[in-house]
Amino acid sequence: FGKCIRRNKIESDFWSSESESNTIKTISKSGLWAKLFPFGFWYEFVQLAKLAGPIMLTALAINTICVVSILFCGRLGRAELAAIGLAISVFNVTAIAIIQGLATACDTLFAQTYGGTKKFNMGIQLQRALFLITISCFPSMGLHLCIEPVLLAMRQHPITSKTVGTYLLYTMPAVVFAAIYTVLTKFIQTQNKVLAPLAIGFLGNGLNALLHYIILYHTSMGLKGSAISLSICFFVETALSVLYIYFSKIYKETYNGYSPEMWNDWKKWYKLAIPGLIMLGLQWWIFEIGTICSGIVGETELAAQSILFNLDAIVFTLLPLGLGVAASIRVGHFLGAADAIGPKSTSNVSLFTIWIIGVILMILFIIFRDQLPLIFTNDRKVASNTSAAIPALAVFILFDCSVVSYSKMTHSFLCSFKNINIKT
Repeated sequence: FGKCIRRNKIESDFWSSESESNTIKTISKSGLWAKLFPFGFWYEFVQLAKLAGPIMLTALAINTICVVSILFCGRLGRAELAAIGLAISVFNVTAIAIIQGLATACDTLFAQTYGGTKKFNMGIQLQRALFLITISCFPSMGLHLCIEPVLLAMRQHPITSKTVGTYLLYTMPAVVFAAIYTVLTKFIQTQNKVLAPLAIGFLGNGLNALLHYIILYHTSMGLKGSAISLSICFFVETALSVLYIYFSKIYKETYNGYSPEMWNDWKKWYKLAIPGLIMLGLQWWIFEIGTICSGIVGETELAAQSILFNLDAIVFTLLPLGLGVAASIRVGHFLGAADAIGPKSTSNVSLFTIWIIGVILMILFIIFRDQLPLIFTNDRKVASNTSAAIPALAVFILFDCSVVSYSKMTHSFLCSFKNINIKT
């Protein structure tokens, strides 16, 4: 939008707002609709969609990497579906959820720094986030090393527990690469470069599917091969992200080399990261409790719960997580530029959009509840159990969408409300 705004006889009913990172068109200052959507609903929706579309697809590509494992391994049989479902569930909850939860600090800090005047400070934020999130992987990997006796203590089937332990052993490299890849993706996206992470995500997912097909159906490695495919996939995505940052030169304006400032202000960084970890982690941990309980009941119930978990994961990453990250970035840009009107416009439009899409998804899940389980398994008993539980999942998804979107934007507001300024 240009800076010149056409004015007419009702010029007095409008004013314009402009920040360093966003040039805003005219704003109506009267009426309930104008109070809810200061920049106009469609204007803000278009701006948000331009950023959210690629981010949502990128989030889908990233977080369906594990779903691909379920899709391929589930065709091997009910026992394999139950084992891979529990293994992926543990991997997501003890590793990926922690990584993404801590990385919510990046959504806030990267966006506010990039929206401000000292953009090179974003490089310091990058170094700090890479180090702190990477070292957080080691407790997760330690748990993976001893997961078999932990599962046995939780009364899981011995064979399933052993299979899960072996699977997680071979996914240990994936944990570290996933941490680095997550931070680099947020670093790129915050600079409004959203197509590159999208392409990298789909390339990685395509490679993951190809490796699963080759290893599972043309070798005798079994589920162990699925774990190796996962590790290779995350490594390739990390390498591609580094290469993109280097050759695209986007680091020129935000990264000025190593800075000892990265060792400062950890406490304040964790003040943002820990609440994000708790909010996001609770979303995953609740489902993990259901998975553990399903494993106690029986193999069929565990397989059904695994399908439900992954259906929710797809919606979770596509809608509330993807759109929430986009809204968080825009809110962060506004706050970094000291714009008080922009965050209100972005938050209201994103929440309204999520509610509408959430209702549509809930209806679709209920209508196609008998067909959705067949994507993951040919076992009729597992599909029947899954179908019976999908209506409850559909209602949960509607509320889940709202909660995640609120939590994402809350992180961007937190720095402003709590006056948390990390020295960089």
